[in-house]
Amino acid sequence: MITQKQNSDYYAYDLADKVISKGELYDEDVINQEITNILGCNFGERVFNLTFGSSLGFKLFEIFDQRSGEELLNLITKQLYVYLSSQIIIDEPNLKMILDKDNNAMSLTIPYRVKNTARKSLYKKKFIL
Repeated sequence: MITQKQNSDYYAYDLADKVISKGELYDEDVINQEITNILGCNFGERVFNLTFGSSLGFKLFEIFDQRSGEELLNLITKQLYVYLSSQIIIDEPNLKMILDKDNNAMSLTIPYRVKNTARKSLYKKKFIL
């Protein structure tokens, strides 16, 4: 039997090997991870919550024009409000989606404000198609 000793002073680690001690997590880090989880999960993937996720994975392979890009941004915004409305306010006029057809990539920029601190933050991610 293998046992693992837990250190009571440090119990949360992030992927960059930075130790976060005694549960001191920054709101923006947690929110950005939640946004990544929502965008990276397709509808129906979570058995006990079939409405969790977004249609981003399905839409990435469709032909994009201005109308379909705006529809996708609206769907993303709607899903973020469903799951994060108690934590953030999205700066909708400044949402950006940039298509890079030469590199088969899409960049998504979501500016938001954290409700409990009123601090502005930014979620930025590049998706390779």
